[in-house]
Amino acid sequence: MRRTSVPFSAMRAVFITYHHSDHNGDIGNLLLLGWPGLTEAVPVIGPPPLNAVIKNFLEANRYDIDIRTQDKERPGLDGLIEPREIYGPA
Repeated sequence: MRRTSVPFSAMRAVFITYHHSDHNGDIGNLLLLGWPGLTEAVPVIGPPPLNAVIKNFLEANRYDIDIRTQDKERPGLDGLIEPREIYGPA
C-alpha cells in the first residue's frame, strides 16, 4: 500500500481466502503498520481459525500495542479489527 501511495485509511476490508502463509502471513503486520491511519474498524473476513490468528497476533504484540496506545493516545488496535469467520462448503 505504501508503494502505491494508497493510504491505510482507504482500507475498507481484508479478505483471507485460506490459511497458508502466502495468504495470511502479514495480515497482522498490515493492520499494525496501518494502525496510525485507521479511523474506523476494518473487517477481516476469512475461514476459521481467523479469530485465533488475529487474537494470537494481538497478544504477541500486546506490549508494543499497549505502549503505543498510551504514548501516542491512539485508539486501541483491538477495536479497529473486526474478524469475521466465514464457512465455505464442507
